[in-house]
Amino acid sequence: MNSINIKYHYYYWILDFSFHAFIHYSNFDTKINFISIGIIFYNILLKMLVFYLSLKVIFPLLLDRKKPIMLSLVTILVIFLIANLGVLIDRTLMPKTAENINNTPFWSINVMLRFWYLLMMIPTAFVYWYAEKILNQEKRQQEIAWQTNELEKVIVRSELSSIKNQINPDFLFKTLHFFNVQAKVYSTNLSRAITLLSDIMSYALHDNYQVEKVPLASELKHIQNYIEIQQLRFDNRLQIILSVFGDLTEKQIMPLILITFVENAFKHGELNNCDRPLRIMVEVEGNELRFMTHNYKRQGPREISGKIGLENTKKRLLLGYAGSHCLEITDEAGFYEVNLSLKV
Repeated sequence: MNSINIKYHYYYWILDFSFHAFIHYSNFDTKINFISIGIIFYNILLKMLVFYLSLKVIFPLLLDRKKPIMLSLVTILVIFLIANLGVLIDRTLMPKTAENINNTPFWSINVMLRFWYLLMMIPTAFVYWYAEKILNQEKRQQEIAWQTNELEKVIVRSELSSIKNQINPDFLFKTLHFFNVQAKVYSTNLSRAITLLSDIMSYALHDNYQVEKVPLASELKHIQNYIEIQQLRFDNRLQIILSVFGDLTEKQIMPLILITFVENAFKHGELNNCDRPLRIMVEVEGNELRFMTHNYKRQGPREISGKIGLENTKKRLLLGYAGSHCLEITDEAGFYEVNLSLKV
């Protein structure tokens, strides 16, 4: 029991003692002295003995193990023994009744009265034990859910770190810089593509290493770099409309969340038809970001995709924006659309 529970136990037994004292001194011509107070006090102690034995020993050992018959027998035996103990204490505190206590009928009647008196504590102990059990189960479930959530976060971070650590960033960027310098002599587009590739790799592997949030403007710039390098690959023939609305200043987002949906659109979308362009929208209104991609599906052979990136992004959204995001994916025969809203 924690300190709060102990406090409530104190309050309960003080109230119980006060109730017994009120009944004792109201109904009987009894003077207030140490003996009368002692009688009330030891009766409370006997009730406490029954209550805590049931709560901490009998119920956990027998009720949890689903042994109702054994539970009943043990409970009756324990209360009977405690009732006899109470009658013996009566003999000590009230010596004038000693000669009557030795009388068998008197003894039996007192034991039975005290037995039923103490038996009334069993329902109270059971209700308390059951309520405490339910609360502890809920607490354990919450702790397990929290631990699972934290574990999933660690796993996601570990997976990202593992991917990033497979490549030496410094070696990669120095090599790309060398390629860029050499390519400027032969092709402006090639040089530009290497620069864009370096920026994209830097954003993914270096700038956001172990960073939970990045500026939304940086994530948008990453998307623009990705679109530009794809345009260079296909000689600027791709039909793409990128629309940005609202103020992105000081807005933060988990890195590499939006790019997954853009990459998916490039992988499976029909991007050469000017009447059916890939549409990408980024809109900020207050603290809400609305992101949309809409593409028509490419006819003919398509790239094989295991949807690992999309599933990982969904997991990251659940972990990073639990209860504060909405992701709707429309996958029809002719088109594919993503609508994402989240707090930034």
